[in-house]
Amino acid sequence: MGTAPGSDGQGTGEPPVAHVTVEPLGIVLDVQPGETLIQAAWRHGYRWPTICGGGGSCGLCYIELDDGDDAFLPPDATERSAMAMLFASMKPERLARCRLACCARPVRDTTVTKRGVWRERPGQTPL
Repeated sequence: MGTAPGSDGQGTGEPPVAHVTVEPLGIVLDVQPGETLIQAAWRHGYRWPTICGGGGSCGLCYIELDDGDDAFLPPDATERSAMAMLFASMKPERLARCRLACCARPVRDTTVTKRGVWRERPGQTPL
């Protein structure tokens, strides 16, 4: 049995759900343990900018970390490589505050910034 959304997992032996606030929209996503931020957004009915469909190759899903990188598991080799290639011209101090939402797995409550996220309407045809 999974941890209920909004639960902290304490006393159950299960990892807690992370609550990620996405600005400037102001939504809060309950992200299940092991789930990426983009997967949680899709599960909650939100569209997230991407061309590659969450495969880590286009970079459009990148987020800016408002609370520091310790709110997420460390990036794996695939994400590090993609970030280095896709954002080679970005200043190192800004790059250090960015992650790919299709790879980033939060481990605690945090806030990120991502423009272009929007709620799907029932019956809407995907682009």
